[in-house]
Amino acid sequence: ASRARFNTPTALALSDDGNFLFVADTNNNRIRRVDLISRRVSTVAGGATRGTTLDGPRGQAILVQPIGLALDSNGVLYVAELAVNDIRIIDAQGNVNTLAGGGGPKLKNGPGLEARFSMPRGLAIHRQRGILYVADYENLVIRTMALR
Repeated sequence: ASRARFNTPTALALSDDGNFLFVADTNNNRIRRVDLISRRVSTVAGGATRGTTLDGPRGQAILVQPIGLALDSNGVLYVAELAVNDIRIIDAQGNVNTLAGGGGPKLKNGPGLEARFSMPRGLAIHRQRGILYVADYENLVIRTMALR
């Protein structure tokens, strides 16, 4: 961990067992995982170079300024991306998919990719109810997304 370098770490999420700390490494365009027992840092997703796809498996998916994180009880990470106005989902295997957003900045309610955000930042999850809260910064609202 002492040799790992971050560039603007902005959000944290702790695993249920308390063994792993997830970090939104915003300007490195990565989600990092710190093993709090071994003190090792690894990349969960992101860091791919241009020419690959936004969605896809670990190492191929592109993240663009991840800034907000929430972790559900199944180990699924939700990520707010500042620069592209998306909410992404990263499963336990590191596969990345766009959950909502997928367009230019504006405010639009609707399911999944029909919804639009403008610079989403903070995320929080109500695990029992399956609701994701999104701080939609430029729209000056807190939005909710049903996850079930």
